[in-house]
Amino acid sequence: MNKQNPIKLHGNWIEGFAFDYHIIYSEYLGVDEWGRELFDTKRTEIGQLLYELKYKKDKLKAESIVQLIGPFLNLWGISNKIDYIIPVPPSIERRFQPVFELSQKIGEHLKKQVLFDVVKKNNPTQSKNLVTDNKNEITGSIVRTKRFLRKVNLLIIDDLYQSGKTLNETAKELKNDQNVNNIYVLTMTKTRR
Repeated sequence: MNKQNPIKLHGNWIEGFAFDYHIIYSEYLGVDEWGRELFDTKRTEIGQLLYELKYKKDKLKAESIVQLIGPFLNLWGISNKIDYIIPVPPSIERRFQPVFELSQKIGEHLKKQVLFDVVKKNNPTQSKNLVTDNKNEITGSIVRTKRFLRKVNLLIIDDLYQSGKTLNETAKELKNDQNVNNIYVLTMTKTRR
């Protein structure tokens, strides 16, 4: 079993963590016969589970991820700090949304309701596809579609933390609701950059 290695995330929220780094190393091997770059990549335990959830569409990995991060969530005491869970809205509309699946399983673990329709993306640009200079294209890309009728504390969940732009933009948009008190953030993994 992987040791817990939560990484503090800084942004416009009260407290946030990535459970661990996404990869341990990635070494360039060259190009295959079709011109695709090849890498020897070693992922962390959660990084591998997340990879299989996202790219192999293995929904059972969401439960494995929650089993892995469950002790950290309990130690963090996040269940006592929040009222609802908000997944970062997807950039691409597709039948299977890994972040939604993860959020649902984490919600079950924490016994908290997941609200899937409070924020949405109005720009299909994925921050992972932007070079650093273009990360400002994320600004204004998240819109709030509902507001809260009472004071609430929220946990925003995403799968991978790179620059933090999407999470910061989501938190900023949620804070425009006067009934949102505190925002917390959880990502499964973080890049090393």
